Amino acid sequence: MKLDVRKSEALLAVIETGSFELAAKQLNLTTSAISQRIRALEEALGVPLVIRGKPCCSTKEGLNLVQYLRREKLLAEEFESDFFGEQNSHLRMTIAINNDTLSSWLFPAISGYIIKENVLIDIIVDDQDFTLKALEEGIAIAAISSVVLPMRGCKAEPLGAIRYKMLCSPLFFRKWFSQGVKRETLLKAPLLVFGRKDKLQSDFLKRHFSMSQEACHCHYIPSTEAFYIAVKMGVGYGMISQLHYQDAVEKGELIDICPGRYTNINLFWHYWHVQSPKLERLTQCLVSEAPRFLISETR
Repeated sequence: MKLDVRKSEALLAVIETGSFELAAKQLNLTTSAISQRIRALEEALGVPLVIRGKPCCSTKEGLNLVQYLRREKLLAEEFESDFFGEQNSHLRMTIAINNDTLSSWLFPAISGYIIKENVLIDIIVDDQDFTLKALEEGIAIAAISSVVLPMRGCKAEPLGAIRYKMLCSPLFFRKWFSQGVKRETLLKAPLLVFGRKDKLQSDFLKRHFSMSQEACHCHYIPSTEAFYIAVKMGVGYGMISQLHYQDAVEKGELIDICPGRYTNINLFWHYWHVQSPKLERLTQCLVSEAPRFLISETR
């Protein structure tokens, strides 16, 4: 069957805005008209597509349709822009990435691509273990994730790894670790954790010291820049990426409290099998540029 364009637009608007009311405003329709179109689409397909709630979200069947509609919309917009030669038009591309990538190597890697291709980048930030959710839900067209295996219908390209080390300031080291860095002193010293989803510190402490993060006194600082500043200012100790710590360690502004011990987080670029030409070129750009910033060692 051929999908009705107006009904498909209504479904996308409801899922994107999270409500029938906001979808109606976005499409300049009444809430009743949106509801009728969604109901008609559900009846035509024979399955429920939207879970009515606050916010509204898609059912499993609705999710599959939303993924398809978003990819179709992107391909159509790119074709129209290229075919009609609309120089002032900007194609919007939504990608999901982790915070350390956003705050360090992403724009040095893709700024040339953005300018040349005349695209708008819409970034969704989440922990690298959870960015695939945005791709799965059809919100993003691609994602940088620590997950190795691609979803059905997708591919995953290895980009490299970010290396993290456990660091603190010299003043903090003298105050808390004068008796050595061991389980007893680590439990007493304030620990910095990026967010509730962040498992970097937890995994490191469990692997090397057989201790639980839950037993520590934790600060939660969900900002890469603020996290780095807090460590440098002596607020606590925590895991920082080599993309941020290298100069500070060499200058003596930060101390590696566990020399020779580190955590590598492997990153992969996930995208749909069927790509638009612009997304294909973004993939080529990321895969070729990432080795300039990430380490190739992925063990």
